[in-house]
Amino acid sequence: MIIFSFNWDVAKFKPDFSIVPSKGYIASGMDLPLEIAFHPSVVNADIRYSNLTCNIEGGKPLKLTLTGVCAACPPTGKELVQFQCSVRETDRKMVSISNKTGSQWILTPVIEAEFFQGPDTLVIEAGATKLYNISYKPFRMTSADKKHLGSVFFALPDGSELLYNMQGAADPPKPVDTIIREVPFKQPHTELIPVSNWEKTPQKFKVIIDLMKPDKLDPSTQLNELDYLDVPGLTKRDYKLNFYSHKEGNFQAKVVYSLPPHFPL
Repeated sequence: MIIFSFNWDVAKFKPDFSIVPSKGYIASGMDLPLEIAFHPSVVNADIRYSNLTCNIEGGKPLKLTLTGVCAACPPTGKELVQFQCSVRETDRKMVSISNKTGSQWILTPVIEAEFFQGPDTLVIEAGATKLYNISYKPFRMTSADKKHLGSVFFALPDGSELLYNMQGAADPPKPVDTIIREVPFKQPHTELIPVSNWEKTPQKFKVIIDLMKPDKLDPSTQLNELDYLDVPGLTKRDYKLNFYSHKEGNFQAKVVYSLPPHFPL
């Protein structure tokens, strides 16, 4: 194994860039990661450092070119875009962006949010106005005092910026299905109800049975269920609901599967 020393001419990186490690040793056949930091102090749309040199013992110097763009500090949000839908449903809104220059723009929006999404790029022809589509699809409910928050930022080629703040309200879910069964009395019946986990991680669902009709079951009628159901991430699992009645009648119940702190899913 042969070991070589190396060192960067760090003076030529200043004041906008720095590199770590700037000097040291490396063995033949070895990879050494270098961390380059960009820390501009003035607004500049074209910061360029060419022919930055790394001297290597017994070998040819390596050359490096660095470029960067320093924009003004992000502006305060232009306006608040509000979304509202049931959990696992989708609400869509659009924001408009005008290109008043004589050249085409290709924008790369930056979305900072968990349940908000939008296209990776937006092309706006010269002198045109385009709409950017934002989708809100929440997997968790919100409360009156805690909404889903986010923002979408556009760095424009003319040196200006746009920032939209976003707020989403996720209402209780709509019924996934209505199940109607007619079964003989004095005969057990098991209903398999599919339960989906939309999260990537396993979830333990709390099972809540809300008896709607009648208000109270006769002692001869049984509606048995497990209190919890474990479902692996991004999969579906059947929940077994057992029903038995000694006499005829109409029964109606609502089955809710919730996650801590018991938000219905």
